[in-house]
Amino acid sequence: MTQKFFTVALLVTLAGLLAPSQQASAQCNGAMICAQVSVGAPFVRRAVRRARRQPAVVVVRTQPAPPPPRVVVVQRPVAPPPPTVVTVQAAPAQPTYVAHQVTPVRTHGTVGLHAETGGIFGGDAQMGGVAGSIRFRPQPRFAAEIGMGVYAGTDANGQERVETPLTLNGMVFFNEERTAQPYLMAGIGISRARTNGLNANTGINEERELLHIGGQIGAGLELRLSDNIAINADVRGFLRQNIGGTSDQPEFTNPDNGDTTNTSAGALATVGATFYLN
Repeated sequence: MTQKFFTVALLVTLAGLLAPSQQASAQCNGAMICAQVSVGAPFVRRAVRRARRQPAVVVVRTQPAPPPPRVVVVQRPVAPPPPTVVTVQAAPAQPTYVAHQVTPVRTHGTVGLHAETGGIFGGDAQMGGVAGSIRFRPQPRFAAEIGMGVYAGTDANGQERVETPLTLNGMVFFNEERTAQPYLMAGIGISRARTNGLNANTGINEERELLHIGGQIGAGLELRLSDNIAINADVRGFLRQNIGGTSDQPEFTNPDNGDTTNTSAGALATVGATFYLN
């Protein structure tokens, strides 16, 4: 490749030298030296043209690429995490709760025998006595009872008096699944009374039989000691009317003004127990 480069350079140099030779040949006027230059000139020109037709070779020297920059990785040790400090504190004292299981009391589907003692108070009679009844309690909250009693004492006329009441009552219980069960009661009844002795209001010594019809209403509390035993206490107010008997005379006479009436009222307080059969 270097040899061709020098060859071309030589031919170019010769062409430059021969160009003034052509001008000199015109001035030689046939001299031998000029004839030689004229003869040699076409060869030189052909050599130059051949050299020009050949491709020129350019030698390019490449510099080697610089090495890539070095990357230096510095590994530093990772600091260990700070130690975890656990502080243990005593739990505050908690209140202690004692759970008391309340055992439901059987209060329905039962039939009971009830017995009671009580007293009648009021302006028309002062008596005491006993009574008994059969109590039906098909549901926890409701009950019905039918009862009969005997009471004896004195009435507002000052006569000895004995009464035999027959009652039918309905009862509504509250807090029916617990031991203490308040209740309300209301009912109707009839009562047969017998009086004898001196009537202080009329001054007549007489013996009479009376028949009353009326109603009562009251409230009480039953304590269930077990599935089969309960005790109770209640207070009832009553109002009744004398509807007949062995005497046509009014039942009561007011000694102050002589007014008469066949209506009487009072209160009955009782304490009793009930024995449930099932």
